[in-house]
Amino acid sequence: MEEILVIDDSEQIVLLLAHTILPQHGYAVRTAATGWDGLVQVRQRRPDLILLDLQLPDASGLQMLRRITELDATIPVILMTAHGSEQTAVDAFRFGARNYVIKPFTEDDIILAIERALSEQRLHREKQGLNQALQQRVREQTILSAIGKSVTALLDVEQVLERIVEASVYLTKAEEGMLLLVDRESGEMYLRAAKNLGEERVQRFRVPINDSFAGQVVRTRQPLRLHRSRKEGGLKLKTGFLAQALLQVPLIAGREAIGVLSVSNCEQAREFTEHDQYLLSALADYATIALENARLFQQISEEQKRYRDLFDHANDLIFTLDLNAALTSINSYGEQLLGYTSEEIQGRLLAQLSEPGSWAKTGMILDSILARRQERGSFDLVLLHKDGKLRYTEVNARLISSKHRSPEVVCIARDVSERKIFEAQLRYLAFHDPLSSLPNRVLFMERLSHALERAQRHHKRIAVLFLDLDNFKVINDSLGHLAGDQLLRTVALRLQGCIRPADTVARLGGDEFIILLEEISDVRDATQVAERIKQALHGPLRLNDEHEVFTTVSIGIALNSAEQSRPDDLVRSADLAMYRAKAQGKSQHALFDPNMNARAMERLALETDLRHATERNEFTVVYQPVVDLVTGKTCEVEALVRWDHPRRGRVAPGEFIPLAEETGLIVQIGQLVLEQACRQIRDWHLLYPSDEPLVLCVNLSARQFQHPHLVESIAATLARTDLDPRYLKLEITETMMMQDGEHNAAVMRDLKRLGIQLAIDDFGTGYCSLGYLKCFPVDTLKIDRSFIAGLGSSAEDTAIVRAVIAFAKALNLSVTGEGIETLAQLNQLKALECTRGQGYYFGRPLSGDVVTALLESEATAGQTNMVAG
Repeated sequence: MEEILVIDDSEQIVLLLAHTILPQHGYAVRTAATGWDGLVQVRQRRPDLILLDLQLPDASGLQMLRRITELDATIPVILMTAHGSEQTAVDAFRFGARNYVIKPFTEDDIILAIERALSEQRLHREKQGLNQALQQRVREQTILSAIGKSVTALLDVEQVLERIVEASVYLTKAEEGMLLLVDRESGEMYLRAAKNLGEERVQRFRVPINDSFAGQVVRTRQPLRLHRSRKEGGLKLKTGFLAQALLQVPLIAGREAIGVLSVSNCEQAREFTEHDQYLLSALADYATIALENARLFQQISEEQKRYRDLFDHANDLIFTLDLNAALTSINSYGEQLLGYTSEEIQGRLLAQLSEPGSWAKTGMILDSILARRQERGSFDLVLLHKDGKLRYTEVNARLISSKHRSPEVVCIARDVSERKIFEAQLRYLAFHDPLSSLPNRVLFMERLSHALERAQRHHKRIAVLFLDLDNFKVINDSLGHLAGDQLLRTVALRLQGCIRPADTVARLGGDEFIILLEEISDVRDATQVAERIKQALHGPLRLNDEHEVFTTVSIGIALNSAEQSRPDDLVRSADLAMYRAKAQGKSQHALFDPNMNARAMERLALETDLRHATERNEFTVVYQPVVDLVTGKTCEVEALVRWDHPRRGRVAPGEFIPLAEETGLIVQIGQLVLEQACRQIRDWHLLYPSDEPLVLCVNLSARQFQHPHLVESIAATLARTDLDPRYLKLEITETMMMQDGEHNAAVMRDLKRLGIQLAIDDFGTGYCSLGYLKCFPVDTLKIDRSFIAGLGSSAEDTAIVRAVIAFAKALNLSVTGEGIETLAQLNQLKALECTRGQGYYFGRPLSGDVVTALLESEATAGQTNMVAG
């Protein structure tokens, strides 16, 4: 909680601030009635902010402000004065005030001034903290950089290690530091360098590996950070001393811990942090490098036997060269890596063992070292195994001179073949389809771009063929993904056999392929390739000797032109042409024409408007009455959606409903219609109660019917709108019902369990057998308008309508005749004992208000009839 000191001799102000306003806003408060009392309190405990009255009994507010600023300039001070003036403000800010308020002030005034001053103070402290942290990081990195340079610049390893230990103590703010090295023979660790260790501790310093903190670090090769205060007993070190905080990190050479870099606090209780561990680990790495460098180069120049042991047992390829770049020695790892014995390889030029392409740059660096223009160098070198395989290495070379032998270049090479192979695989996968090994979209677009540039430069024609397998989904879903993948690989091979070597076939994904034909004469060349492809895929394709499948392909063709000179345009045009081919039937090809693009753009614009229509509330629901042909009353209404676009006007349902179905937007639109219609029918039930309440009919599209949560969604809608499920009738088309009979029957049974009625719309158009219809739990058949139109004029249509009505009666189903437009059609249906009718003869789809008026008139007429009776 932030604390505010109020210095004011006004009891009223102090009471208001200290006991009302400030505590209510979560501030702790201290008060002082005089300036000197305020100064005493500031000295005793620093407040977070001071509210200082300008007129005090023992001094002026400005005098006190100056004294407070001299005492601690970081405390924000806000002056309170009843005699504010411009000069007062200038003097207040000159003496260090953060703000001033005029008495009498409001609660908002004083709180706003306080919060602003404290916020500025917090920002200032954060900025100072960040600057200090940044400066500390810069100092740390400067020290680490200097240590790193000294590792290579100083030949005296003892001096380097002493600097590392000194830096360890400084950077971690430790009391003492040491570097211990492992003596495997004795099983102990000995002191190699130390900082702030007393002479007594240095002389008796021996640490067992198997029973010590440092030994634990060596055994686990993991850092160790401990803290235990003296109250808790402290950390008892094997040297007999007690520490409160300890941080140790291993020195790792290869896979082995060769020592420990350690810092500790014995007197102070400061804990070491993860950042301290990071710094110490970096210094430990430098120490490892220094020790390894010293060991390597000292052994090379002074102790040939020790040098040979290290040389032979290193996990990297190590070899030496004379001044002619001929190999003079190679270690055992190198013999294994290249497949040669030391005797076979000795005296051979390094260039003879290198891949020619990589030697050009390598030779220049090595020549500079051999000519003594530089002492060391690094380069990539591709070596040749005895069996011809490539070995990728990263080489560090250094010229070694000795009084007792000729100069030679020592090279340490790390085998990075696996990494290089992996990188090559990644590069390949970036430009190729992993399933078919064909170029992918990225590589195809790159080649197409270059082909267009060449074609434009030399006035040539090129063509892009966009291919889509016609029945791939059926094969993939029925036989499984493995069979689908095998089909795609087989198609890829056959496509490659249909084009020239200079052409490109690529897989875009799924069952889509694309082909680039370069330097063609005219469109006939492209159509000939299309015919060749269709012929190649015409016969049966055998998959893994298990399945024999047949597939065809739809092909769109686009040629470059002045209007189509960009890769994206050409691919898009071929794609549009492919859809035109697919619309013409299976195994077709089509040539792009500009009208396709115009139609595609119009369709895209319509789809965009359709996506915005819901959020812009452009859809309305209308209702077409369904009439009881016996009583003449409205017994049902069918909810239909209309789209009133602000620019297009009313969009015909036949124009946007198929698009909504294709894009999946029909699910959202259908939910909107269902929700709104259910609320409306519920209102009509309340307005016009009846023994036979009005039934709502709502169409379900194929997308809606296949939705996995259809039943749950409809149940939730009925619950939200409080509509009795018995008065909702869902209509699905006969064709849709037949597409997946078992699944659809299961969904319909789930809907029936909710109490909902079900109707088959457009009955008679889907060629559903009347016997098969018994498998579906339907309540109503709606005879398609095409049969109603032929009543009286077509004996066949009349017979079909008669048969449907008779069958419905046998199954106790109701029947609705759709599309009634004439009195003759109505009379025919009545004669055939059809119970319900719908069509323009009774009325077009009406708004909710008009239907309300219709129901009102029917209700009034019914009451009149009752009175008359």
